[in-house]
Amino acid sequence: MCYGELISKSKNKTKTACKIIRNGIGNNCQNDIKYLKMNTTIMNNPQEIANTFNGYFLTIPGTVICNIKKVITVILEMT
Repeated sequence: MCYGELISKSKNKTKTACKIIRNGIGNNCQNDIKYLKMNTTIMNNPQEIANTFNGYFLTIPGTVICNIKKVITVILEMT
């Protein structure tokens, strides 16, 4: 049975999907990041590391939109 079918026939779709993913990646996955080096700063505080990742990923949509606007502007200037 394929994964989509397993999930669609499941009573608890979220649990089934998580189980499929967990089986796919294995249980040897380490979830803790012990330290993070950003430029010359080394962080080992879990909250500081989480905030750094959060800040980074929050800026991605704005960066992508800005880059798309630049490409559109270049394309329009070429036409």
